[in-house]
Amino acid sequence: MLAERPITADADERRRLKLIEQVFSRSRARLVGADGTAIEIPEPLYEVLVEAAKALRQGKAVAIVPTSHELTTQQAADILNVSRPHLIRLLERSEIPFSMVGTHRRIRFEDVVLYRSKRSAMRRKILEDLTPEAQDLGIYED
Repeated sequence: MLAERPITADADERRRLKLIEQVFSRSRARLVGADGTAIEIPEPLYEVLVEAAKALRQGKAVAIVPTSHELTTQQAADILNVSRPHLIRLLERSEIPFSMVGTHRRIRFEDVVLYRSKRSAMRRKILEDLTPEAQDLGIYED
């Protein structure tokens, strides 16, 4: 289920998150229950906590979404930072898989993330290809 609203941290909470990040960087964290029972946090949850703490400390909002979660076209467009009409064109050109639920398109979260990764890699490649040309023309220096 997609979180109703992303989670954010205020300035005081961000200061405390910095301390938590420091603890995470020194050793594996454990949860301690009210009765004093301690258990080491499993690796997958530990990684989620580390990434969430880092993002929140940087002032970013965080939401936890299962990768199999299906998004509306507006949610997918928001994640990709594109307009909904542009996203619809991507779907119609089969650049991102989707399914129909009644008359509504649904896009798997993992497909949106995969598309975003491919798009970023393509942009990096284009920039890498253009850099030598820009250097030759004298419009870009390292």
